[in-house]
Parts: sequence; C-alpha cells; structure tokens
Amino acid sequence: MKQISDEDVLPYLAVMLIDMQDYFIGKNREKEKLIPYQIEVLEFCKDHNVPVIVAEYYDRGPTTDKLQKALACLPQANVKTIIKKNDNAFEYTDLAFILEDLGTQYLLVMGINASACVLDTAKNAVNNGLKIITSKTLIAGVCSSCSTTATHSWYEQNGVYHENHESIFEPQHLTV
Repeated sequence: MKQISDEDVLPYLAVMLIDMQDYFIGKNREKEKLIPYQIEVLEFCKDHNVPVIVAEYYDRGPTTDKLQKALACLPQANVKTIIKKNDNAFEYTDLAFILEDLGTQYLLVMGINASACVLDTAKNAVNNGLKIITSKTLIAGVCSSCSTTATHSWYEQNGVYHENHESIFEPQHLTV
C-alpha cells in the first residue's frame, strides 16, 4: 500500500486540471464548489513541487480567475497548459510527451466534465499505463444528474477514487 507522500509516489505524480473555464462552469453551484478544493490541491502541488497540467478547451476562454490566481503561485516551470479541441486531452496535443518528460506514473485528475472530458482523458491515461487518482469533490458533470453511478464506478474500478479530496492526502487512506 503506497501513499501519495511516499518517496516512490510523489516524484512520479502530476496533477491535471481539465476544462475549469467559465464557459463550462457557468452559474452552476455544484461546479463552483469544486474550485476551493482544487485550490487546496494546487497548494499541495506548490508545497511538494508537483507539476500541474492545465487543459483548456479551444475557444472556450481561459481557466477561471480563482484557479488562475492559484496557478500563478506555483513555480511557472511546474505549470504546463495545453489547448485541446475535443474531450480527450491526449488527442492532437503533446500531453503524452509532457507526462513522459515529467516521468509521470500517477495522474491526479480534476475538472469538468466527469463523464466526458475528464473521463476520456483519464481513460487514455490508463491506456498509456498511468494510474489515475481523483475524488468526488474534484470532478463534476455537466449537470448534477450527469455524474452517473456508472461514471463514478469507472473511476473506482480503474484508479484510486475517494469520497473527498482531503482523504487523497491522508497517508492512512491513499493507496495507489
């Protein structure tokens, strides 16, 4: 049982922030609730020198301001941004090369849409040999009813899936 803070996990961890753009967030309170939790993860990244990849959907504006401010506090060498034109952030981008260059083995995913963009990217990450980590408090669907049981089951069956983001960083709870 490995923990996220273990020497054999942390150096191989990357965090991916997917489509947290105002266009997708809109006025949906469920999606807005994610932001403070995602900021906590970004603060962990800052404190532990963990790289962050930001995926933005083409022509949908930049990542929302609150997250941009948190990203600006990270060493800029640790923040990479990719622009994607479809749900899967690996397709037609250099994401696979970025993750390979970073030596990534564990990818913590957070963002929207849990049943489309985040899911398609997570599936491709698994197909590329990466281990996925996420939680219910870091991902959301297009609407509250869109984050189906089947979608959450995929994360549980194919990665490390937590009820909340805090348990990801509690040594006694995280196994990868």
